[in-house]
Amino acid sequence: PPAYAVPAGTSYTGGNNIVISGASINQQLEIGCDVYSGGAQSINDSTETVIQFNTENYDLNAEYNTATYRYTATVAGYYLVNVSVGLTAVIVNAQTSARIRKNGSTIAQAFTRAGNDGSGGADTQANCSKVVLLAIGDYLEGAIYHSHGSARNTISTASTTYMTISYIG
Repeated sequence: PPAYAVPAGTSYTGGNNIVISGASINQQLEIGCDVYSGGAQSINDSTETVIQFNTENYDLNAEYNTATYRYTATVAGYYLVNVSVGLTAVIVNAQTSARIRKNGSTIAQAFTRAGNDGSGGADTQANCSKVVLLAIGDYLEGAIYHSHGSARNTISTASTTYMTISYIG
């Protein structure tokens, strides 16, 4: 949470509240979201694709848009961003990368390679995290890239294909 200068004569009452001339002010800024893919999305081979995070677990300040799949900052500052994307039946050694995009450009990515489930491929999951400085109006998206050789589907569970964004100051 941001720090506040407390005027002389102000009394601190504990917790997250301070009292100034009889008014109570909440010290915490509640900003962030937890969104996930509510259905399988086909991801073309060798193409960076924005993930359709179309379901919200929460959106504390109404900054995430489930139609555009974008989080748009209404408060400037640092944000912790996590993107996790699962893909089905990826061939052995195919590369998958989860990506964080700011204002349409990739600013972070993390790679993984598919293992072998005995049938020549396996579901795979890539995760990427980064602290990002946002100005008011900047937007964030989660994306994925893979090199399977043909289209793959995302795994559509809230615990596998998701994005979380938290304001940290």
